[in-house]
Amino acid sequence: MSVTLEEENIYKVGHAHCFVSNSEEEGYAQTQLVRYLEVKDIISSHSSQEEGECIAVLNVESPRQEELAQIRWQIEDTQREKYNGKETIIHNLKEEKVHEINFLAYIDGKIQDGANSRLTYDEKGKYISSLGFEDDN
Repeated sequence: MSVTLEEENIYKVGHAHCFVSNSEEEGYAQTQLVRYLEVKDIISSHSSQEEGECIAVLNVESPRQEELAQIRWQIEDTQREKYNGKETIIHNLKEEKVHEINFLAYIDGKIQDGANSRLTYDEKGKYISSLGFEDDN
């Protein structure tokens, strides 16, 4: 059996053609190709005293629009639908009412392949930091 894949497959379809012992018993199959996606990391920073910026880093270069649409975000264990499909988000840290705010970005249906980051918010402005780390799940 042979499968031919091209780096730039505009139709996103894989073709497989095989036969057992003679050409009368050959078969043909066609299937849609889907790249394996996961969020490898989150780059986080403070865009202002009260806002944090997070960028989801995927495991593929030049993700297509339909791949970006699969990104999901959780902030402090709460799903944030307004950020669905966004590679970069800017979030108001003050509204979370906690000192350390946890961010989780993942591909829809694959929360175990997500990445975490943490930003801190200090109302007095004396301490701001960010820490990124990959989820060990």
